[in-house]
Amino acid sequence: MKGIFVKYGAKIGMGIVALNVVGYTIIEINGAVDHLSHSNWDIHANFHATSGLLWLLTLFVVATYILWRFVSRGEIWAIWIVTFIGIGVFGGAVGSDPITRGGLRDGETALATGVIAYWTGWLSLVSWVAGMALVWWHGARSRWEH
Repeated sequence: MKGIFVKYGAKIGMGIVALNVVGYTIIEINGAVDHLSHSNWDIHANFHATSGLLWLLTLFVVATYILWRFVSRGEIWAIWIVTFIGIGVFGGAVGSDPITRGGLRDGETALATGVIAYWTGWLSLVSWVAGMALVWWHGARSRWEH
């Protein structure tokens, strides 16, 4: 199948992923600025806050480009890459909490309590995967089956 194959369900899925990108980018920029404004943080901690933000933004730019350029055409490899970027970003966020013994849930974030941030991370993870499942189900699946 050539050209843009995007059906309504796939558009909804791509929209869910795009909303996650925009929302989490805003949250992470705000969080990085908040961390950088703490006078008790040393320059190495500031380095990690800044580099983590830049890595995240790079991944989101790559995911967005692949989403609109290749996923929209039903490229199976692109669907997998965008899916795994979301799993890595949001799974990493919620998975880091138990590794740091509650470093997210037991803390305060720039925008909300740590518990709210933790469950929002889970919501983002589930909605990202659900969005990509919609893309698969309403578009690429038929291409894969033929």
